[in-house]
Amino acid sequence: MSFLKFKHHFNTSLEEMRDVIVVGVVFGFVVSLGFNSGTTSDFSRIEWISYLLDMIIFGLVMMAVYVTAQKFIAIALGYNAKFQVWYLGLLLGVLGGFVSQGKAYILIPGAAFLKTIPTIRINKYFSNYTFRDDAWIQFLGLAFMLIFALVLKPFVVYNPEFHTFISMCVALVLFSMLPLPYTPGGKIFFSSKFVYLFGVGYLVMFSVLLMQASFIAALFGGLIGGLMFLIVYHLIHWD
Repeated sequence: MSFLKFKHHFNTSLEEMRDVIVVGVVFGFVVSLGFNSGTTSDFSRIEWISYLLDMIIFGLVMMAVYVTAQKFIAIALGYNAKFQVWYLGLLLGVLGGFVSQGKAYILIPGAAFLKTIPTIRINKYFSNYTFRDDAWIQFLGLAFMLIFALVLKPFVVYNPEFHTFISMCVALVLFSMLPLPYTPGGKIFFSSKFVYLFGVGYLVMFSVLLMQASFIAALFGGLIGGLMFLIVYHLIHWD
């Protein structure tokens, strides 16, 4: 029954596919600006084009995984999620890439916007849209990307470019948590301060432990980071 639920409600519009492709291509270009960064070797246009194509593929795969995961999480909670690109965020990424010569990946794609699925939410206490649900869906989508990056870690041994792929996933997560308009972080911040503080602590600590720790250590490290952020916040605002 659950499989049929996901199969029936999982859908992607042409506009959404267009947005995902645009973001993937722009992300690939931003990361490709770091080609030959920090080296003294001569610039090769052919090698750069090959590197650009690899990074675009990375960007497209990353966005496809991110959007797909968020859709499944949303359906599980009784919502349809539709990704929408934030063009100003892409522009900031391109400008940041040129200024830093590709050393900084400012990846801000946009956010998912939710619509309730009445047939799924009919038995829930709150049958309508709730801000807290929105916050958790945005956060869990980003958390999944760090788990996805952790799964990719063993492939770095076989191809060093996977390290760049992992860095892209981390940049997507951390910059998306900025409390800006049309970002997951902005939607979380204005939906639930509790989820935002926990999410920032969790995702930052998970990102720090990503390359050095095992899955279990990164998972529990993220939980500890989220709880620490909440404790510090409550201590500061203790009446």
